[in-house]
This record gives sequence, C-alpha cells and structure tokens, in this order.
Amino acid sequence: MSDVQSKNYSELDKLRSIILGAENKTVEELKERVSSLDRRSQDVAEILPDALGRIEKEEQKEALGRALSEPLEKAVKLSIKKDPKTFSDLLYPVILPAIRRAVSEMLRSFIERIDRTVSQRFSLKSLKWRIESARTGIPFSEILLRNTIIYSVEQAMLIHRETGLLIQHSYTEGAKHTDSDAVSAMLMAIQSFVQDSFVENDEMLQRVTIGDHMVYLVDGPYAILACVVHGLPPASFVDDMREILESMHALEPDSLKNFSGNKSDLNILKPLLDKCLQVEYKEQGTEDSQKYKGMIKMAAWSLAMIVLLTMGFLLFNKLQRDKVEDYVAELNQQPGIKVLNYYKSEGQWQLEGLMDPDAIIRKPQEQSIFLDPEKIQINLSAFQGMDDSLVMSRARDTLNISGSLKSTLGNKVLSVNGNAPAHWYLNAKNLKTLPIGVNALDLTEIKLEPDEVMAFLDQVLESPETVSARIVDNKIKYAGIASLDWIKSLNKLAENFLGKVSFDSSSLVSHEQRRLVTLLNTLNAESIKFLDATNIQSRSETVLPQVAIIILEIDRLSSLLNRAYQIRIIGETDADGGEEINLPLRLRRAESIKQKLKLYGVPVGQIISEADKPDSNRNDNQPGQRQVRFEASLQ
Repeated sequence: MSDVQSKNYSELDKLRSIILGAENKTVEELKERVSSLDRRSQDVAEILPDALGRIEKEEQKEALGRALSEPLEKAVKLSIKKDPKTFSDLLYPVILPAIRRAVSEMLRSFIERIDRTVSQRFSLKSLKWRIESARTGIPFSEILLRNTIIYSVEQAMLIHRETGLLIQHSYTEGAKHTDSDAVSAMLMAIQSFVQDSFVENDEMLQRVTIGDHMVYLVDGPYAILACVVHGLPPASFVDDMREILESMHALEPDSLKNFSGNKSDLNILKPLLDKCLQVEYKEQGTEDSQKYKGMIKMAAWSLAMIVLLTMGFLLFNKLQRDKVEDYVAELNQQPGIKVLNYYKSEGQWQLEGLMDPDAIIRKPQEQSIFLDPEKIQINLSAFQGMDDSLVMSRARDTLNISGSLKSTLGNKVLSVNGNAPAHWYLNAKNLKTLPIGVNALDLTEIKLEPDEVMAFLDQVLESPETVSARIVDNKIKYAGIASLDWIKSLNKLAENFLGKVSFDSSSLVSHEQRRLVTLLNTLNAESIKFLDATNIQSRSETVLPQVAIIILEIDRLSSLLNRAYQIRIIGETDADGGEEINLPLRLRRAESIKQKLKLYGVPVGQIISEADKPDSNRNDNQPGQRQVRFEASLQ
C-alpha cells in the first residue's frame, strides 16, 4: 500500500471517530452491562418492586402467585430443614398467643359447663324435672335443655345458591344429623317450591319450622346460609348470620361463585361457619337454696343419725365376717376341703368350694352373736384331694385292698404286699386308670398260691376233659389235647402271673397239630403212577385232586400253628433205558406233577421237585417204579 493510501485511511478513521464516537461508547457500555451477571441482577432488583406494584389485573396476580408458589414453598422447606430453630422463633410471637387464647377459652367453657351441670343436676328443680321425665316418658336430657337453654344452634350449612350443593357443614356434639347433602337439596327444593307457588319476585324463604326446631335461611349472591335452631333466638341472630355470610363472600367470592362440588376448596370458610353454632342459657337464681335453708339443719341431723346407724351396721358385719373368715381358714386346713368363695345371702352365709368325698366337715365349735352355725350353708362340689390320707383311702376303694393285703404310699407310688387272690392280682395288674394321686403301682411284694391260680384258670378257661393240670415242684403243668385257641388263651392268661407262679404247657398238643401230622403221613403214603414216560394212569388221575386238598390243608394248619413245612416231589423210573435218559425223565415227571398241583391252587413255594437217585437194591423191571412219590416234613 502506498503512503498516499495509508494517509487517506487514517484520515477516514479520524472522521469516523468524530461523527460516531458517542454512539460507539454507548454500544460498548451496553455490551458490558448485558454480559455482566451482577449488573443484570442489580437492574432486576431495582425495577422488580415497582413492577409488582403496577400489577392490576386479577389474571396477572393469579399467574404471578402460581409462578412464585412452588419456589417459595421449596425455599421455606429448605429453610426449616436447614435451621428449624430460627423458623420457630419467627412464628413464636404469632402462634403462642393464639394457642394461649384457645386453651383459655376452652378451659373457661369447660368450667362453666361443669358449674351449670352440677347446679342443674343436684337441685330440687332437677328432681322435679326427673319426675316429669318419668311421668311423660321424655328423656331427662331433653327436659333439661328445654328448661335451661334459651336457644341453641345445633347445625349450620352453607349451600351453593345456583346448584344446591352443600359447601360446608358444622354441627354441635350430640346433634342429630343425617345425610347433609340430602338436607341441603331438600331445603333448595322447598325454596324453589315457595318461589314458584307463593312469591312473584325472587324473594327468598327466610324460616322453616320442623317439629320443635326452626331452620333460618339467609341468602347471598352465591351461597345460602342455613341454621337449625332449637328454641327462640334473639332478633339479632339473623343479622349475625348475614354478617358471617357477607364475610364468606368477601373472603372467597370467586370460589363461591364457581363452586363445583369439591368441599376441600372452601375449607377456609369452616371457622366462619362454626361461629354460627351459638347457645344461650337461662340465668339460674338462688331461690331454691334460700327457700330451703331451714331444712338443711334437719337434714344434717338426719344424716348424722344415718351415719351412726350405718357405722354400727358395718361394725357388726365386720365382726361377723371376721368370725366367718376364721371358720373358713379352719375348714381349709382340713384335708380334702377347699373353700373358694363365701358371701351372705338372705341372712345366711353361703360357703362355696371343693370337697373330697372322703373328707369330713366340722361345724363351728362355739356359738356367738356373730356366728350362728345354723346360719351357715356349706355348698362344696366334689373333687379329688391330693392329701396322702385321701389318696390312700381312694386307692383302697378303687383297688379293693382288704383282708391280708397291706398298702403304703410314697412319692406317689402305691405299694401293696401280702397274699392276694388270683383274680385281684389280675385286675390290679391290668388296671388301666390309676386312682388320682397315684402315679405307679408296685406289686412286687404280692404272693400267689399256685393251687389257687390253677383253680382260677380252670374256672375262667373252662378246661376241656382231655386236659389235665397238676402242681409239680411248685409249678403248674398242663398235659393233654385241646384246641389251639384254648392253648393260646391259657398261655396269654398265664403271662400275667409270670414271676409269681411257674407254668409248663409243653405237653399240651392241639387238635390242629395232630391233624397236621396225620396229613403229612397221609401225603407221604401217596404216589402218582405213570403208564409211560409222561402219561398218568387212570387210577392216579383221581388221586391227584386228593393230594392237592391235603397239601392245601397242610399249608393252612402250618400257618395257623406258625410252623414251616417242606414237600419234596420225587420222580422215579424203571430200569429201561440208560441213566442219561431216565434222570431227565424222572425230573420231568416230578416237575409235571408240581405244575398240575399249581393248577389246583396249591402254593408251590414250599414244594421242591427233584429226581430220585438210583437204588441198586431196587428191582427196576417192575412197572410200579414209573411213579412220583411225596416226602413231607415240618421244619
């Protein structure tokens, strides 16, 4: 670039600074102000109070409130969480006086109520009202309210004027109230009926009489206030209602106007509605107390006499009760008696409790003005006492311990010794339930005579004539033939006397055992003959079913006698052919008979089929050797 051009540019910059210098400075300042966070915060702080004060439209106020509600709520929560003491110190000047006034008002009202109740319930007027209640059937509380209360507002309802919906409802404790929504709807229906039928303009119904209650109605732009009153309120009561309703409209006009049924939106009006629940009492004079002052002295003397008589009566009863308690203590010391309760009824003392049947009741030994034995009625229920003397008496009765038998009791174990009859020993040993107070029965010292036991068994079992019994070396020996059931009964009964008397029944044979032996011998004598290698002779065809019957009976009797048995079926051949042919043939014949018996239902578990061994002394040319024979024995 030439020197001329540089000079021209320099002059141009000077000209621009002269013309635009102020504007450039302003732009730089604005850029600095916008880019600085502190400057922007300071500007907002300067204009924010003035901007908030210039908000006039309700929509803008509501929008601002909604925008600030959430951050303010979070800020308060954070502040409380961070330093709750500071927050409580801030609220202390406001909350404490309110709490103090509420507690003071509650105590004052409570004291007035107690004073009023005492003066009304314990006076001659109260007695008169109670008589009237009993005569007319009207509850005393209702008569009391009628004579002591000028008026009482029992319920107050705030009703939406346009829809008839119940906005809020307050009522006194004990007031009868049903469905408040239905009541409000009914009042609006009556209101509409009156306007349609009797009133040309929009004038509202002001009062409705329902029984002994009066419903006062005050209307406002958006809501109607209804109060249910018992009694006659002053003329200013309606004005008070109107002031309360106006306060409600002033506090929440928009919410009342646009009420849609959500009562929680207008809970702020509940305290105002509660102010309608007023009550006014009649002033109670002191005429009753002044009128009957003269009677107080006479009542005092009468009361003194009553007190003296009562004290004398109580003293007499006290001395009489002490005597009865001494007698009860004496009874409780006797074994088997326990008095649990005593009381006086119709001039007699009733004693109730428990008594063992073996206990003895002793009447009072001396008679006095405080205790008459004839005026003591003892009603004791039976029970089992645990005293040793009572337990022993109960055990002797239960076990029939008498004669030469002696008994002792120690540690709840009853020991009996001496010579005992066989039937007594059997009953005692098999006693299922011991007497109460006895945990165990010791019969080790009991002695039994063998001849008496033998006679007892003979009588109980009715021994058959085929059985004999005798005593040898102090042992009872049985011999002979009897049924298996009889022998089992003998052995079972004899087990009860083991350790006292010895028994020997080894010489007893049962009918079943003898028959079993006979059947075994009969089977051993039978054989099945063969014509040739596998065909049975016609005569032997009839023998085979009989063999099956014998084996079935052997199996039944063996099971009955609990004896094991074994049957061997042995196949035989004659001398024709060599041993290499006859040995398998003998085995086939034995096995074929075993299978035929199985078809007859014979259990083959105890049957063994085998081939006979060659016998050099036997004449193998005889056809009788083509057979199968049986060998049966007990194991």
